[in-house]
Amino acid sequence: MNCLLSDKMTKFSTNINILRFICAISVILSHSYVLTLNEYDLVSRYFNNQVSLGGIAVSIFFFLSGLYVTKSLKKSKSSIDFIKKRVKRIFPQLWIVVLFSIFVIGPIFSTLSLKEYFTNIETYKYLKNMILILTYSLPGVFKDRYDTTINGPLWTMPVEFLCYIMILVLSIVIKKISNNKNEEKFWKILFGISTVISICIFTIILYVIKSIFLITAFRPVCFFLIGSMCFLYKDKIILNPIVALIMVFILPFLRENNLFNLFSLIFIPYIIISLILGVKQTKFNLKIFNISYEMYLLGWPIQQSVNVLFSGLNPIENTCLSLPIDILFGYLIYITVEKILNRKNKSYVYNKQ
Repeated sequence: MNCLLSDKMTKFSTNINILRFICAISVILSHSYVLTLNEYDLVSRYFNNQVSLGGIAVSIFFFLSGLYVTKSLKKSKSSIDFIKKRVKRIFPQLWIVVLFSIFVIGPIFSTLSLKEYFTNIETYKYLKNMILILTYSLPGVFKDRYDTTINGPLWTMPVEFLCYIMILVLSIVIKKISNNKNEEKFWKILFGISTVISICIFTIILYVIKSIFLITAFRPVCFFLIGSMCFLYKDKIILNPIVALIMVFILPFLRENNLFNLFSLIFIPYIIISLILGVKQTKFNLKIFNISYEMYLLGWPIQQSVNVLFSGLNPIENTCLSLPIDILFGYLIYITVEKILNRKNKSYVYNKQ
């Protein structure tokens, strides 16, 4: 039965949390190919290196972020209130993972002595990740691996935070130019222009510049803005599961000429809101489904550690060994942050923010 997106945005979605949990697992599986074989995953090879399984998962994360963070921005009392919520959402877990990498993973896996490791200035440069200044190495750690980075996925953190700043700036501009008249109209117009511009830039990157680095970095921004647009036009968007299923069928055939990258900007968001939000929600509301963010932050360093401890692993073996550890430590970080910030379960769940 068709319904409007606005009908589903007022309710808590257990399906969204499960989807995010599955995406976190997908990122770990995707990274296992890079970390064990120095190869692209099967999805990437199928789509002629247009996008990896991890890239699809990250795109979904950013779309959901745009959808619900825009909702949070609209409900925030002030710009400061919005920034506080965003800082509380992403930084405590990030800080814990960065410190864990420096003071636990580093000493265990570094080829340097403890004295050499802790007196090396490079060790403490890794702390810059706590303020979103990317640093990927620790002295002597994982130096014999295909990829020597401590935590590659951290690149998405400054991109995510810049998206927060971007929509905050847009909201401030809207308040200035609207003068409290027809503000909702200005939201839709300005965010619509920003989204169209971002898609145009992405298209130029795909077909003119053809930079894999820029494609990977800019794709999430597009998905974030499309998520924002979906929230702003929630009263107009009709959820049709049949149309969404047709899109699911079409996507695997878009293997050439970056067509997947282009069409996925529309297809994936609509598939999510129609087949995840638009259907009956599962009754499973386990805390473990809330730890996708923690799993994402921890996955890479845990997978690197597993590779060192158990040499010669294939991607599936690496995933199977890493995943339980990732879930365990992710859950511990989740409940620690939850306790420190004195959050109730429902207020902590991402799609409620």
